[in-house]
Amino acid sequence: MVTVEGTDLLKSAINVPIMKGFAIEGYANRDSLKYISLYNLNPEKLRTMFRGTLRYQGFSSIMDGFKEIGLLSHLPLPEGKSASWVI
Repeated sequence: MVTVEGTDLLKSAINVPIMKGFAIEGYANRDSLKYISLYNLNPEKLRTMFRGTLRYQGFSSIMDGFKEIGLLSHLPLPEGKSASWVI
């Protein structure tokens, strides 16, 4: 079992070689193990279970950068701060 903290999720993205010419990455969607029974899979025949999200390569890095500078925060802006891109 591999556990990834929510704060590190975007840093955990891996390259997914789907087809030549497609630069795709993926990262896990929460607990994948509960989907074994939901998808009627046989756990004795599984070596690995991974359920995730696919995005173009670079997406996770960009979104993690946005998170680091506070653009994805759900918290209100501090008093006197503007939400404008213009400085």
